[in-house]
Amino acid sequence: MNSERIFATIILAIILIFAFYPLVSVGTLKVTIVAEGKLEVMGTIIDLKAYSFNWEGIANKVNLTFMNKSETLTVLMPTGNYEKIKFKIVNASINLNGNLTFLEVSQEEFIIESSFTVKSGLETRVIIELKYDEGALAQHKLDLTIKAYSLI
Repeated sequence: MNSERIFATIILAIILIFAFYPLVSVGTLKVTIVAEGKLEVMGTIIDLKAYSFNWEGIANKVNLTFMNKSETLTVLMPTGNYEKIKFKIVNASINLNGNLTFLEVSQEEFIIESSFTVKSGLETRVIIELKYDEGALAQHKLDLTIKAYSLI
């Protein structure tokens, strides 16, 4: 090989590294879901995802009990700036005096504006707080107030 070919090969390798490194680069995302409440309200989060350039899956299914409990998920995610989190809640119910009553969920899908960055080799923490409206439970509905924020 002559010096021109060697130089061209090195330049091509550098270009390929910079072109494909962001596509395979991952960081750790730790999501803590805090379910606040005094009554035994249960539900299942499905299709928990975060949006960067497309929706990236965090978890397919998370069981929740709203008695001031939390669930922490740790996943590898592609690096990037994320803007939103979305999920659905199914199988919502409340246990009152041993009687299980199913609840109608107020929204089919919840989308939360929440900016966070996943960096290669680092851990990003996101907290999602869910709190139900006690008044809506009397009408057999699960109406949620949701907050999400990231920790550096």
